[in-house]
Amino acid sequence: MKRSPIIWLLFCAPFLKATTFTNGQAARAAIGQYSFTFANSTPGIQIIGGAGGLAYARGTLFVADDDVAGGNPNNNRVLMFDTTAIPGPYVDLSTLGVFDGSCNVCGYPAYNVLGQVDFTSTTAGRDQVARSSTQASMSNPTAVASDGNVVAVADTNNNRVLIWRSFPTAINAAPDVVLGQTDFTSFQPPNQVNASSVRGPEGVWIQNGMLFVADTLNYRVLIWRSIPMRNNQPADLVLGQPNFTTVNSPPVGRTSPPTAANQLLNPTSVTSDGTHLVVSDFGFNRVLIWNSIPTVNTQPADVVVGQPDMTTSVPDNPALCGFCEKGLEFPRYALSDGTRLFIADSGNDRVLIFNHIPTANGAAADIVLGQPDFTSDVIAQQSQTILSTSINNQGAVETMPTPFSLAYDGTNLYVADGYNRRVLQFTPGDIALAEKSVLNNASKITRQEGFVTLAGTITANNTVTITVNSRNYTYTVKSNDTLAGVTTALINSINSANSGAGDPDVQALTGTVADTVFLNSRGTNVAFDAISLSASTSSGATISATASGSYLTGGNAGTAAAGAIIEIDNPDGGLADDTISADITTTLPTRLDNVQVFIDGFAAPLYLVSPQQVIAEVPFSSTDRTSSSVYVLNAHRNGGAPTVTTASPITIAPANPGLFTCPTSQPCTSSGGAPAAYGAMHDPDPHPSATISIDGTVQAGDIATITVNGQAYNYTVQSSDSLQSIVTGLVNAINNAPDGNVTAAPGGAFTRVVLRARQQAPAGSGIPVAGSSSPAAGKSAAAVTLTAYTSSTCCSSNATGLLTADNPAQANETIVLLATGLGAVQDASGNAISVTTGVPYDGPQ
Repeated sequence: MKRSPIIWLLFCAPFLKATTFTNGQAARAAIGQYSFTFANSTPGIQIIGGAGGLAYARGTLFVADDDVAGGNPNNNRVLMFDTTAIPGPYVDLSTLGVFDGSCNVCGYPAYNVLGQVDFTSTTAGRDQVARSSTQASMSNPTAVASDGNVVAVADTNNNRVLIWRSFPTAINAAPDVVLGQTDFTSFQPPNQVNASSVRGPEGVWIQNGMLFVADTLNYRVLIWRSIPMRNNQPADLVLGQPNFTTVNSPPVGRTSPPTAANQLLNPTSVTSDGTHLVVSDFGFNRVLIWNSIPTVNTQPADVVVGQPDMTTSVPDNPALCGFCEKGLEFPRYALSDGTRLFIADSGNDRVLIFNHIPTANGAAADIVLGQPDFTSDVIAQQSQTILSTSINNQGAVETMPTPFSLAYDGTNLYVADGYNRRVLQFTPGDIALAEKSVLNNASKITRQEGFVTLAGTITANNTVTITVNSRNYTYTVKSNDTLAGVTTALINSINSANSGAGDPDVQALTGTVADTVFLNSRGTNVAFDAISLSASTSSGATISATASGSYLTGGNAGTAAAGAIIEIDNPDGGLADDTISADITTTLPTRLDNVQVFIDGFAAPLYLVSPQQVIAEVPFSSTDRTSSSVYVLNAHRNGGAPTVTTASPITIAPANPGLFTCPTSQPCTSSGGAPAAYGAMHDPDPHPSATISIDGTVQAGDIATITVNGQAYNYTVQSSDSLQSIVTGLVNAINNAPDGNVTAAPGGAFTRVVLRARQQAPAGSGIPVAGSSSPAAGKSAAAVTLTAYTSSTCCSSNATGLLTADNPAQANETIVLLATGLGAVQDASGNAISVTTGVPYDGPQ
């Protein structure tokens, strides 16, 4: 059970400052899941399903735990959450203790439920399927509204609206009034359309003592001039239809049909700020605005958003600018706070924010949430390999596939992200962090990546083509080829193109996954969907080629890993009052000069704070997620009002190494809050070494051999082996003997055996080593290959320190590179090492 709700009392000063949202920012908190990316589907007091409808009133967030757009599960209930339990952005979360081990700003419990007898039941009540029923039961409620006293729920599948005339305080409290049906227990399909009927309603709103209902499947909005007091009470006004008994709809099959200012097609929300009336005209790909509350039937709207005029309905209308800051595709919800307009642009997987309510048709939004910009539609990165820093970010802290509805509490914007079974809370900041403000502190860059995987069998004259930004790279298969050979040929084709300069956009390379062409963008910080990728083979080919996606992916702000050192940049300053470094020889502080960094609600260890940059560490516990939310709080030592940044997203990969390099503009030494000296170093290990690479494929019966000073160590390949298990077999053979000259260990992520001399240099140098293989019985050649990078143990240097022109490395010497973002830590034998975030490591190597 979570802690009890607490009302967070904040200083008044922060609320007097101008705060703003920013493009692509992360959510600061989440409701409905234990962490941002958890997506649990088992309903409970903290876990929601495909949430569709939201409403805010009197410190309570109502969540209609159902939707009609494919999110699941449908839990047939409305939950009530106390939003005062969520600490505000100016609160020092480190003083509150651990709220949740996965996320300290997630997983808040509901305090009441409507439609079910408890927090774990999800039984649907009534609708056209024969079910037991009670007055309080629901079937797929998708919308909820409240003015702080009256509560209304669109009980969608039951073709009715339920009304509580006072704020519900008891679990499964029964409503007082039903609209659309004659009573609470009978179900009458809406065969006859009139002022009392509703069909699949998906929107409700209460404003100034009036009730508004989006009667979705009757293509209209109904208005009651006062809160209904009796069952099946007829509406007073209708919008979208000429009268209460007509249901006009476009011709069946007509794409982008013509419309008018007084017509609606599947309206999914109706809201008001007390002056304007706003309707999401879902089917016509637009939002309609009435500048005053309508007073007559079929009154036309005054302004349209998403279309250039009142007669067109084209999704992302090219007459405006297509998919851009003016376009809409299937908007599900629109909400005004009296100044701004918020639109859940569901078909484009984003929320648009207009800083002022539009007064002219086809207005442009000022800010976009859910996307990095107005022309991107990113909902999930490709799941790639260990070589890649791009991972599946479905459910990332900044994405929202098909946002269903919105709520606003005066500060925070809530977004129903039903496909990820959560509600996201977006909070404006005093300082808006731009895209790519959070980076790996070592590499300071982002790259986009993709890959093409080959499979199948070899047939001469088949062709394989990789296409990058319309440039084709084709290889014709030879009869003696292997998949590995075709892979190499394609890589060479890409890298040797353009008179040897290579493809202008990508570099091709091999990786740890066999028969795969990996592609890295040559440029850094490349825009989304800038480099297209496809793969194809000739007709009837027995070889196949599969691209990772239609575009190279990744390259978004901050791809980190557990334990990574990140930097948060803001060239305009304000992150800290001064430049102060932490003592890196002891436990790092989580508060430095009144500055804190919060990652998923946990205070992060700090290396350095300065007005333009803060350097912090990602918790090692972050291995259980693919995305995190980070923001900076500056309490200011001069006693001024605290300032906070907008939350920024960071993608969490298993590993995203960044190498520290020596700046050319300054001496290559450790300075400030840098975690270590920059640059490459001589290996401090005085024991010479040699490396054997194990490559090829598995063929049962092959014998892999490593020879050390004339002594052969063999491993017979089994049909169940992999290259990595062959490495393990050879390592065990050498160490179990044991060899008197060397010890053996696996070579990290690659399939290699590292031999380390038992004696220090010079005695340990020059020990002969070799790798070889012999074929299985009846085979002409071995499938596994062993390659020694040097013919003997070699090159432990007497030199120390950083590599410079005056202190160079020797040929074949092992050098040490300083890096961050390596992910979970292992020792030389591959065993997991327990590491404490923010504490200097002094354990086994």
